[in-house]
Amino acid sequence: GKRVRLKDPDGFRLEIVHGIDTLERLPVKNIFKPNSGDSIKREGEMVRLEPGPAQCKRLGHIVLNVTDFKKSDSFYKKYFGFISSDECLNDQGKTIFAFNRIDKGSEFVDHHTLLTVPADEASLGHIAFEVEDFNAIQIGHDHLKKIGYTHSWGIGRHILGSQIFDYWFDPHGFRVEHWSDGDRLNSNNPTGKTPATKALDVQWGATSDTRRSEI
Repeated sequence: GKRVRLKDPDGFRLEIVHGIDTLERLPVKNIFKPNSGDSIKREGEMVRLEPGPAQCKRLGHIVLNVTDFKKSDSFYKKYFGFISSDECLNDQGKTIFAFNRIDKGSEFVDHHTLLTVPADEASLGHIAFEVEDFNAIQIGHDHLKKIGYTHSWGIGRHILGSQIFDYWFDPHGFRVEHWSDGDRLNSNNPTGKTPATKALDVQWGATSDTRRSEI
């Protein structure tokens, strides 16, 4: 493949890569068709879940803490084709951070791939990996709890993006998210506007006041 290296306004080194070899998909455990209400998809088969770590299917999104939101937001939209799915506003109605997705026109994509948040210091805020479903999130939760990792927040369902989420700290105190069942948007979906104070609100589950930001 080929790559181009550059730096963003905060000095984060970025690599744009083309031509990466693809690998065969790894088999995913614990996939059972759900039965829900009028939609019956599993008959004659019983759910028997195997314990263990959640199997991460892909990197879903990252959060960057940035020192100048406006400058960083413009940079990523200009050079990488991001557009805002939801913009979060202060009391004066000014956008102070945004959930951004890749603009692929009519093709549906994840609600957000990049979230840029203003901070005193530039850093990587957290990374989020998609897992298969709610079962995978709960199995992963039980596994990480059993082996002694520190929990940050969850389980719950976000409003912005709608993902079912669960956050944990790695051994270095960095926050990692497992998520599933997020929104998919295309060019027909307008940009949402939400008060910044509501950005971490949930539809159910662990509320933001239970969120632990550091070990």
